[in-house]
Amino acid sequence: MKSILIALTTLLLISCQSEEIAEQPYNSVEDLILDIQKTAEQENNIISFEIKRDGSNFSTVNLKKMDNFVSEFEDAFNNPNSNRMPGGVTVTCVYGGTTPDNVTNCPPGPGQGNCVGSATIQCLSGGGCATSCAQRTVITVIPTTFKPNISKK
Repeated sequence: MKSILIALTTLLLISCQSEEIAEQPYNSVEDLILDIQKTAEQENNIISFEIKRDGSNFSTVNLKKMDNFVSEFEDAFNNPNSNRMPGGVTVTCVYGGTTPDNVTNCPPGPGQGNCVGSATIQCLSGGGCATSCAQRTVITVIPTTFKPNISKK
């Protein structure tokens, strides 16, 4: 039978059972969403997915799980009304000392919020202190000797 892809991208809470849900066929979209939502509340994560219809059965495809903390960073970085400075962001993680133990550079563009959020939660989860700073552009001028070529006519 011809598969019809229902482009339904949904944000829901999901648990580690997402892989099992993705492979299991459902008789209705409602049952599929209710099952995902039911298991989701255990981990408090966000998921985006598409629902695929094959005849009378439904299943999920392109299942992507994202930590709620990281998702909030992504939302903030993608907000067009944000007062955030353009450019890259550096996340520095320090575990007890004064020198950085881990530095993550997050370039501007899509995924920057995810990069900052992921680096921050990884640092905090490991007991570190995370600092996020806008990357500054530095222009260094290297002096050269200029000798004009003057010709007499």
